[in-house]
Amino acid sequence: MSKILQKGNGVIYIMELLTNKYAEEMKRAKEIIERRNKVTNVIQGEFSFLVPDYVIDDIADGENFEHICLMINLAESNNRITEENAKILKNRLKEIGNIKSFYDNFEINI
Repeated sequence: MSKILQKGNGVIYIMELLTNKYAEEMKRAKEIIERRNKVTNVIQGEFSFLVPDYVIDDIADGENFEHICLMINLAESNNRITEENAKILKNRLKEIGNIKSFYDNFEINI
């Protein structure tokens, strides 16, 4: 009988660990979504055209400026953004992110 009780307590302990881990992951996911939404609002507020989601995701993730420019080029080649708007976006993002070098990580204070 005590083995069954111990086994049951072990299952309860494992379930508590899994529940705690799930709660932590959900909290982290919520924080990521909230940050992305804030970044989206800031970036979209700067432009009169739609910035593709994957560009905004990379900005929110703090990718380096080279990578963000490559994603903008991809958006341009996929007709998600015009050539003119791509230039405007790159130049303005340099200012917003205080980019000095092509390899600087994009940092946005929210």
